[in-house]
Amino acid sequence: MTATNQAISGHAATVASSVYDANETPSDKPGNTPSDKPPGSGTTNPGSGDNSSMPIDSELPTPKIGLKLYLKRASYQYTKTGKRVPRSLLSKKNKVMSNGEVYTIKGKKYYRIAYNRYVKVANVVTHY
Repeated sequence: MTATNQAISGHAATVASSVYDANETPSDKPGNTPSDKPPGSGTTNPGSGDNSSMPIDSELPTPKIGLKLYLKRASYQYTKTGKRVPRSLLSKKNKVMSNGEVYTIKGKKYYRIAYNRYVKVANVVTHY
């Protein structure tokens, strides 16, 4: 055998002896015996990073189900500062969706129907 073949075959032997299960560490390296590892520390997948900062499913906010609202009368849309949006008249019996929360802007109550768009509570009903 040549020196190149010995190096390749020696490398292959090293690779074959270091094959291990995904839940274990290689036992051919000193200091990697199972008794040396602290309890609860397992191997992680490369590139997975530390996921300890990700919220658990129970900590995530629950999505709100839309509330169908029907306009009792022709109504304007308002911004989050309470100003009327120009050319935004919605016709009577028009259906709009809301998250169901009532917002108070400058002492008046509104339903939010879109981003930065609100209609007055007095102008809507939940059924027709």
